Amino acid sequence: MNQNGYMTALSVMVSLILTSVLLYNIQLLKSERAFIEERIAWFQVDVILQLAREDLLSELRAEALQRDDTGTLMYDSGLVRFSVSSYDPNTYVVRLEAELDDIGKGTGFLYYDYVNKRVLKWVVI
Repeated sequence: MNQNGYMTALSVMVSLILTSVLLYNIQLLKSERAFIEERIAWFQVDVILQLAREDLLSELRAEALQRDDTGTLMYDSGLVRFSVSSYDPNTYVVRLEAELDDIGKGTGFLYYDYVNKRVLKWVVI
């Protein structure tokens, strides 16, 4: 039985299959890492928006903020700019724009009934 060259061809085929599986797994890892980093950035933006919302709610309840007020809240991971405007005669809309240090951005809207001192709606975009 002369099988010269049979093992070489089989070795090349197995090597190509293993290489293609390895390259596919590397691409899959990169994709999953990008997804996880995006989710982490979204989570951090959401957390900073909620912190700013709670800080501004205490200001609104104390009637320290009025229509057309603007400002900036500084946090360890970034900043939140806000502006207060009128939605209807009894409702303020507070627009919050979060910017994290080179990670991401987000916007939230807080609808606040200043007569009854309660939140009507909280929307994050």
